This record gives sequence, C-alpha cells and structure tokens, in this order.
Amino acid sequence: MHHSHERIWIYTHRGRDQARQVFSTINRQPGWVTRAALYAFAAIIMVPIMLLVLFALATAVVVFVLLVAANTVIGTIRGLFSGGSGRSSNVRVIRYDDPRR
Repeated sequence: MHHSHERIWIYTHRGRDQARQVFSTINRQPGWVTRAALYAFAAIIMVPIMLLVLFALATAVVVFVLLVAANTVIGTIRGLFSGGSGRSSNVRVIRYDDPRR
C-alpha cells in the first residue's frame, strides 16, 4: 500500500516521463515546420492547463487559510461567552450512588 507522499511521487514522475516522451517525439520530427507547429500546439495546450492548476492551488490555499481563521475566531468567541465550568455540555454523568438507578 502506498502512502500519500509515495503516490504523489509516482504521479509526478509519471507526468514528467510523459512530458519527456512528448518532447522527444516532437524533437524527432524531420522538418522544422512540423517541430515548430507541434511546439506551438504543446504550448497552447500546456500553458492553460498549468495556469488552471496554479489557480486551483492558490484558491485552495486561500480557502483553507480563511477556514482556519474563521474557526479560530468562532472558537475564541465561544470561549468568551461560554461562561461554563469548562466541562463538556450535553454529557450525562452516571453516578452509581444514585438511588434512581
């Protein structure tokens, strides 16, 4: 069973190997016009995909930072207004010396 960092490592290397294969295929083309057209096509496809991935990563980081900040603020506000004894609420304590037992 692979751990998450091993899966990321495998996925990253698989993508790198596929990109290397694409560029080696482009480089093996006999004419410079074909190579130029294929490089342009690869750039047209790869650049938007990379930009979308970077945008998704940046959005995820911002969302998680905002969620952590909201959780901290809500926890602080609840702590200020709880006024309890510090014990958990909604917990039923069972006492064995209780005559209702």
